[in-house]
Amino acid sequence: MNINVPTTCEDATRCLARLNSLNAINQRAVMINLGVLKAARSEILAHVELNGKGIMTDLVLNALNSAINEGQ
Repeated sequence: MNINVPTTCEDATRCLARLNSLNAINQRAVMINLGVLKAARSEILAHVELNGKGIMTDLVLNALNSAINEGQ
């Protein structure tokens, strides 16, 4: 995999602007069945027991737990 590392302030600014625009898609609200959220949490926890935590595991689990608690 080829990763382009920004070398100037303009490059870094352009990269951050691109990330912000891509992230905007992920910010929309969606409706998901509570059972699907609980199943996703169970799958992630089972994966963690076998393989350990990854970089984003705690963030994802916290978001899922928050959504599950709000939905009950």
